[in-house]
Amino acid sequence: MLAFGICLIFLCVSPAFSQNGCPGGYDRFGRKCIKYVSTNRNFQDAQADCQSASGGKLFEPVSKVDQDLVLYNHRASAASFIGLRVSGSNAQYSSNSMQVPFTDYFPNTPNNRGSCVVAFVPPTRIYTHKAWTDADCNGLHPYICEAGPTTCESDNTLFVGNFGPAQTPDLCKIICKFNPTCQFFIRRTTDGACGLRDFNPTIRVQIPTLTSGRKGEAATSGLLLARQVTASSLQDCQSQCCSDSQCTSAIYNRNNMQCAFNYDQLARKLPLPANSGIASIPRTCP
Repeated sequence: MLAFGICLIFLCVSPAFSQNGCPGGYDRFGRKCIKYVSTNRNFQDAQADCQSASGGKLFEPVSKVDQDLVLYNHRASAASFIGLRVSGSNAQYSSNSMQVPFTDYFPNTPNNRGSCVVAFVPPTRIYTHKAWTDADCNGLHPYICEAGPTTCESDNTLFVGNFGPAQTPDLCKIICKFNPTCQFFIRRTTDGACGLRDFNPTIRVQIPTLTSGRKGEAATSGLLLARQVTASSLQDCQSQCCSDSQCTSAIYNRNNMQCAFNYDQLARKLPLPANSGIASIPRTCP
């Protein structure tokens, strides 16, 4: 991530959700919301608690990278239930019984301790950073919950990441110039705040109060984004975002039926003038 980032996210206006787009008490890890629960529960009760508290589930890692991002960044140190079940020498997700595409068991495990899986937080160095071991499902352990960000669209609103101070367009341009991964910069005209982005944009969308420029160029009106397509509706815009593996969210302009894709991570809210005709929607793919 860059030091100063801007991104689009789409949140319902609900006190249950914080500015990071997650239920209260959850931290944002990429496209997931994660909460470590230190209370000891058995597997079934832990699973039920994750669901009742946020409509979520026990954490189901999709890759070793996804898993370690969560495990190494939590302050806990106990073996914790995650949403996996033992399946021979492999594991399957407890929510849908699909096989996990990687394994991370300690040596000589699983070894008939039980059919549930606990992960060490962080993965223990004793076993070359392996995280899993089998465990008795009736045993009592802390656990890790996973929830998704809110999925409702928001009219007349963009949700943006953090900005750094840059009182003039030239200063924002200079910050981008000397950042090796910056591809373009965005400046908010209301307060001079500056955001840097590290993906290659192809289109510019006119958004009030925002200017942007490629590295080495002056800022001009509008927001640079990844790409744009024609869409018949907000739902069609979302569907097309889902077909692009890099798209994290989209902006739909009802005035001209254009759908712009964003490749950034998701963060916080930026209001637009009433009746702007612009709606924001996240990637919520099945």
